[in-house]
Amino acid sequence: MSNILLAGGKRVAARAAIVALSALAVAVPASAARAVVPVSSVSLSPAVATAAVNVAVTYTVGARDAMGAWVSGQAINVELQSAASSAAQPISVTGLAGAVSGGTSGAWLVTGTVTTGVGGTVSFTAAASVPSSVVVRAYVGAAPFNGSQPSNTATLFTSGSTGNAAVFSLSASPLTAPQAVGAGQSATVRAYDVLGGSVAGAFPSAFVTGANAGAITTCSITDLTGLTTCTYSNPNAGSDTLTVYVNLPTGMGPFYEPGEPAVRVTRISQAPALPPTVTVPANITRSVRVGRPGETVRFAATATDPIDGALTPTCLPPSGTLFPAGITTVTCSATNSHGLTASATFTITVLVRV
Repeated sequence: MSNILLAGGKRVAARAAIVALSALAVAVPASAARAVVPVSSVSLSPAVATAAVNVAVTYTVGARDAMGAWVSGQAINVELQSAASSAAQPISVTGLAGAVSGGTSGAWLVTGTVTTGVGGTVSFTAAASVPSSVVVRAYVGAAPFNGSQPSNTATLFTSGSTGNAAVFSLSASPLTAPQAVGAGQSATVRAYDVLGGSVAGAFPSAFVTGANAGAITTCSITDLTGLTTCTYSNPNAGSDTLTVYVNLPTGMGPFYEPGEPAVRVTRISQAPALPPTVTVPANITRSVRVGRPGETVRFAATATDPIDGALTPTCLPPSGTLFPAGITTVTCSATNSHGLTASATFTITVLVRV
């Protein structure tokens, strides 16, 4: 067998050299054999998911390099932050390595890591044990998340309970309505969970802005169909906005905070309903020659209402009637939208000339 000259001038048999080089190759760590591929983007799906309480949602995380190729063997940090704070853990996860959970300033945070597989993706599951909204964040780089790393976010909404924590949205009916001053304003409000179901046991709050700003408002607890009524006094005429809302568990309450479920209702407080005012002409006198049947008389009457504005009165006999000799009383009347009627009279006298 031929010899091989190694570094240092030492000659060894070819077979022994091959064995020595193989040993060196085995001794090289796998991590050193593969160049580190920088991650340019992180994918996370589904972006938005809805589920009942304690129903797990599967999330898929992936890592890509600057060329769009999937990166395998990449560690990705995962954070799940719930809007609900509970003595019992509101978020349960599977598939996160080193998962740590705990309550933090009115929220609940779960952290852990996943490592992408051969195809550059990996999955984990998450479920919430209380009605809440959960922000899911996946990112590459040092924890905690600082916004500069390759990252992606998703949201998980859960429902299935009663009370404010389950409320995802509110509706009101009617959204606009006129009402007399002093009659008191009201709005019928319904509470919904994230799946569109009615939420019983929610206790909305409300406040008034506009003509009756600061008026005391009262909302009852939603019934089994999710309905409640909110009322307030309205001593002043003008337009009001009634904002009905529920505090999320993270809310400092009792005042409304942006992002919390809310609905706004416009109410117009009008002056007390009064009958319209009818204006007729002064008494009219005409004369005709002997033998004529009478005189055709034309006149004009008007009517106004403090709420409805100008109205068209009805007169009997109407303008343009042939009035006979003598005195005829004309009555003009008008009715407003509240059903209140007013009238006024005047006379038309037709004299016969000899």
